Amino acid sequence: MADLATLTLAHSTINWRQIKNDYQLICDGTAQAISNFEAFDQQAEELGEFKLSNLVKDQRQFVTAGRKISFMVRKKYLFTSKKSVY
Repeated sequence: MADLATLTLAHSTINWRQIKNDYQLICDGTAQAISNFEAFDQQAEELGEFKLSNLVKDQRQFVTAGRKISFMVRKKYLFTSKKSVY
């Protein structure tokens, strides 16, 4: 993937060649994007597994403006056919 990114993302600010050769850089970048990932290596080593926290499942917390679950229906998924079961 890093080779493909190097070839196709010429103007990227990410040093893909460096990432390809340094696993820790991958983990560091992932930790910036995914909360609780910073302990990945430690948990994987000590427990033999890694589980990401899930606020909805574990603590029933929704990260939305109203702190409740919100649903959205997009027009392209609405069916108007009389034969449709949707």
